[in-house]
Amino acid sequence: MVIVSHCFRCVDLKQGFLTYTIISVILRIFIACTICYFMIQLIPITRYPQAYDSVYGVTLPILGSLLLWYVLTIIFLGIAIKGMMQGKSSLLKPYFAVVIIEIIAGAIGLVLSFVYFTGFFNCIILIILICFDVYTWMCLHSLFVKMKEYERCPTAAVYKNTQPTMPPMYQPSGEYRYPEPPQQNLYTVPSYP
Repeated sequence: MVIVSHCFRCVDLKQGFLTYTIISVILRIFIACTICYFMIQLIPITRYPQAYDSVYGVTLPILGSLLLWYVLTIIFLGIAIKGMMQGKSSLLKPYFAVVIIEIIAGAIGLVLSFVYFTGFFNCIILIILICFDVYTWMCLHSLFVKMKEYERCPTAAVYKNTQPTMPPMYQPSGEYRYPEPPQQNLYTVPSYP
């Protein structure tokens, strides 16, 4: 299983995934409000007998199921945020299901778009979204593994510091000491007292 040490290669795994989760919650709330708006806009159309079957038979059930999905994912993301803040890995498990279902739905949508639509741009977008969901799953799994290790041994620094500790270096003076952190300027040699 692929384990990543940083989220998007620039931030700590916990902080990066927490930021991504909060942005995802905000986006899903916006999408749920948009679905509610469209459902409210469809109600006056049902006065016409020609549109009654298409609205109540097809459109409203699809919009209702999408609304239910987004409300459930908002709840699961809230549980995942609580788990990340409290350091409990068991609270991340519902979000695993959300990510896996979204990967499967994206793959099914990609196959259907190859079969029914000839639009190349739609397929590229779906491939990018599937890759992004797979990377999200890798970050979530890595965070889950780090949190599990921290729950087993809270004194270990595996959850806060993802880099392994370095052994002390032997100095010419005969003493052992840990190396200092790297300097900002990479072209200068660090000086030791």
